[in-house]
Amino acid sequence: MYIFFVNMLFHAHKRVEALKEKVSKDRLQDVATAHRRRLENEELEARLNSLREEETKKQDSEVDIAVIKEPVDAPSSSFTSSPPKEDTVVSQSTKPVTSKKKRK
Repeated sequence: MYIFFVNMLFHAHKRVEALKEKVSKDRLQDVATAHRRRLENEELEARLNSLREEETKKQDSEVDIAVIKEPVDAPSSSFTSSPPKEDTVVSQSTKPVTSKKKRK
């Protein structure tokens, strides 16, 4: 009977204890992984928000520059300029065409 308890139940008890330890370690790793992912997500959201703010500031500054430039461009656009003159190309032939026939 002693052999039965030592050989069968003791090994099963060791196995159960090892599984309990493994499960607890896995749970701790899952918690640590979830915490790390949450921190990474918060960092990424902070970066994204800062990039969005920079983009909106850039767009606002471009709008301000365009508003400032419009009055400067407006008087110059009110003048009507004459269309550009087209140059006529005169073709010159290098050899004159002659219709002389040779006499025999």
